[in-house]
Amino acid sequence: MTTLSAETADRYHRSILAACDADAPFGYVNRQTDEQAHDFDELAQALDLAPRVLDDMLTIADRIESGELLEDGSDWYDENGDERTLPDDAEPHPTRAEILGDWEPASAQDYLQDALSIRYTASGRGADDYMSADIAIAIGGPNVWISTGDKTLTVYWGGEPETRGLPFEFCEQLDEACAEYWGMSE
Repeated sequence: MTTLSAETADRYHRSILAACDADAPFGYVNRQTDEQAHDFDELAQALDLAPRVLDDMLTIADRIESGELLEDGSDWYDENGDERTLPDDAEPHPTRAEILGDWEPASAQDYLQDALSIRYTASGRGADDYMSADIAIAIGGPNVWISTGDKTLTVYWGGEPETRGLPFEFCEQLDEACAEYWGMSE
């Protein structure tokens, strides 16, 4: 039988992994309004697009930028294998920046703004004494902590705690942000 802690740990873990796979481990932020989208689906909703449509649009924009496609999103070669040229009246496909507007991937510092608590581990009081941090991202129902030292997510909710490993880069970015905050506290 799966415990509530295990189900919750799996849900948070999947959410973090999906955000990391989308190259936005900390979600997205609108730099004009400070509105946040915690995952790709929320970003699509904020842009009033279906997630699949947004994904397709961004994929085409990225392929155009890399030179794989013409500026209108069409292939370089037609069905006969002949090279195409872009007609003069062709509408260019929007760029990634045009699609996203004021939205951009959030930083670790943005993510920490929503932290409910941060416990620092240090060998002293100086900026160079920082070692790691434990970050509470939920308290009260489940208690959910991210450990930058162990690179884990641990959920406490009745019964035994459940722990899941987290991506190295995700934890390293959080750790760097926490080290910066620790250094500011001097």
